[in-house]
Amino acid sequence: MAEEARRPLVRGGRPGRRECREIPHAMVPAQHLGEVIVAALAQEIITLNAELAALGALISEKVTEHRHTPALLSMPGFVPVLAAGFLGATGGDLTVFETADRFTGVAGLAPAPKDSGRITGNHHRPRRYDLRFLWVFYLSGLSAVSRTYYDRKRAEGKTRIQAMPSLARRRLNVLWAKLRDDITCTRVAAGAPSTSA
Repeated sequence: MAEEARRPLVRGGRPGRRECREIPHAMVPAQHLGEVIVAALAQEIITLNAELAALGALISEKVTEHRHTPALLSMPGFVPVLAAGFLGATGGDLTVFETADRFTGVAGLAPAPKDSGRITGNHHRPRRYDLRFLWVFYLSGLSAVSRTYYDRKRAEGKTRIQAMPSLARRRLNVLWAKLRDDITCTRVAAGAPSTSA
């Protein structure tokens, strides 16, 4: 007992496990006020999550009223929020872009030449583009179906920074053709037998 009383509370400058258990918990004078603030902030977060869920349900309901929604949602990776973002950015009408190439340029997925003198073949992202389209096609490209195309581009020697815009542009071209021809694709479950001969 006398040995334990003589044992120092600090080992190597820090208290040990046993000593930490014996140290009484300190109370800060304004701790109760901090607890009230944290509880209020937590309640605000819970309220915001509920409002976001309600807003997401409203967006999902309203986006189904547009004529392009079935074609958009039939594309793997497109969810109602992305479809609503796409329709909001285009105004629901693709005829203003005239061609898929022009649409690609507006979306920032067409490489712009940056040549100087004898140096040619330098490309970069255009300086002026609509970030909403880029957001839609990048996020929709993260689906499992798109992973095959992405992996193929990486196997061809493309970097991640080159493969992702390539995937996004491919998805834009497919979506342009679907909306132009009013085609709705049906999703095939993974592992389902192919009907093609």
